[in-house]
Amino acid sequence: MTTKKMGPNLAAHLKILPLTVILTLLLWLYADAHLTATQRDVPVKVRFVAARNNHSMTVSPVMPQGGEYQIDISGRKSGVSHIADQLFGRAMLTTVDRRDLTYEFDGTHFQYGKTYTFSTVGLIDTLPYFRRHHVAVIAARPRETKLVFDRLVRIRRPIQFTALSGVHANIKPATAVVTIAGSTLNRIGGVDEISVEAQPLQSLTGLPPGSKQQIEAQLIVHYPGAVRHAVTVSPTTVVVRFIAPRGKLKVLRVGAVPIWVQGPPWILRRYRVRVRPASVAVTVFGTTRTIRHLETEIALGTVAPINKQIIGFVSLPPSVKPTHHWLSHSVHFSLPKGVSLVKSPQTVQIEIIRPPGISPSGGEPASTAPVVHP
Repeated sequence: MTTKKMGPNLAAHLKILPLTVILTLLLWLYADAHLTATQRDVPVKVRFVAARNNHSMTVSPVMPQGGEYQIDISGRKSGVSHIADQLFGRAMLTTVDRRDLTYEFDGTHFQYGKTYTFSTVGLIDTLPYFRRHHVAVIAARPRETKLVFDRLVRIRRPIQFTALSGVHANIKPATAVVTIAGSTLNRIGGVDEISVEAQPLQSLTGLPPGSKQQIEAQLIVHYPGAVRHAVTVSPTTVVVRFIAPRGKLKVLRVGAVPIWVQGPPWILRRYRVRVRPASVAVTVFGTTRTIRHLETEIALGTVAPINKQIIGFVSLPPSVKPTHHWLSHSVHFSLPKGVSLVKSPQTVQIEIIRPPGISPSGGEPASTAPVVHP
């Protein structure tokens, strides 16, 4: 039996084989280091909702309020970079992205009115938004998420038309169904604290005096307290019939309407409430005579009687608690007789703080009459 000698080329290849293996491993390590990345302190807002087939439940975040987090992510460099651009506002979130940042609960194992605590990473890391980009959520602040599962209540309320002061309107339909969480309904003080307003979808300032009008109006739900996405109204629009006021209508823009805070006395003694902005611009209209009177009262400033001024109010319910950050809060306006709103903000931002030295369970006075703070 004979053995052939290795050719010179084969021998040379065998000598460089270890070097080739080492270079290949180094290239793999280099590629891995440059194709993966970590990004810290990324802001993200997550929506928590009931499953689409569960029409009797709502999910509300207690901590953090608004479902806003700071997260650390790790994964493919391209995916991490794309997510960072979107969540830092350098690129737009698509409709699909927003859908994939929504966590759905079927509600099978939850009791209504009870607060449940979850690991934040355990919730957010499972969202399709991150899975789709091959990115993992490795840390989150706050570390725990507290959610309240609540039942939805449907109540019927009359529809009001206040766009034209003193004008009687015929509204079809005359009532609307408001869907609201049971705990929210209790917190704001019951059904009587909810009102439904028909806001015109067209300008009313050019209407011929005394003419018969039929317009479409959008329904807006008003209630005290923080704005909740789970509060809905059906139908969303109505038809309003009325006779235009007999008198020429005039529009006036008021640039600095103050926002006051009103609520039970012990609430305003226990907490310090900040409103942002402290004043807002509104547009109003009325007859030439009422607007002329209003301009006179505006010139007098705070010396004018309260019932002759335009004032915005933030109403605090008795169950209000300190906030962890600024929250959207409903605002309503007090108007002089004969003056109607054309345009105004529906919400402002508020922050509720307990000053040092104030007991969280400080004594409550016997009187419950609301007071206001400018």
